[in-house]
Amino acid sequence: MTGWNSTMELAGSDPDWKSKFSELLSQNQWSQEISPIVEKLKNGERLNLNDGLKLFEHNNLFEVGMLANYSKKSRYGDYVFFNSNVHINQTNVCVLSCKFCAFSRTKRSKDAYSLSVVQYLEELEKYASRIDEVHSVGGLHPDWDVEYYCELFSSIKERFPSISIKALTAVEIKHLCKTS
Repeated sequence: MTGWNSTMELAGSDPDWKSKFSELLSQNQWSQEISPIVEKLKNGERLNLNDGLKLFEHNNLFEVGMLANYSKKSRYGDYVFFNSNVHINQTNVCVLSCKFCAFSRTKRSKDAYSLSVVQYLEELEKYASRIDEVHSVGGLHPDWDVEYYCELFSSIKERFPSISIKALTAVEIKHLCKTS
């Protein structure tokens, strides 16, 4: 991306991407169902929830894909981006007991584990030089509240500031809301 500078707003994209995007959008005939959305995009307007639902429910996946590709091409040209991550489950102890789950254990199970923050960081250390993201999900531990996760995530960022954290499922967040 020679000659480009980046800000949080641009995130490495071409500074002139909006005009390039509008130009690409103007080169096609779009279906009647998504033409209003295309017009919003041409004018640099944000899409709303209803626009997103229309795109999600649109019966022409190729057309939706073309919109996405034009957005990507106008921002980043032919560049593609990858991340390298590791999954570390902080615990397999879970109170939910889903019938289909082969992962969860009770606190008394022989193979149950619950990593302390120090143990988690030691595990992450093994991969830290080769990754840029840690994916951290686990069971619904009966004794842990939001304080454990605050300590865990702040410790990760303190020790490995360049590693992004992707963590907590919706079910875990709901559980933490109840326990905290």
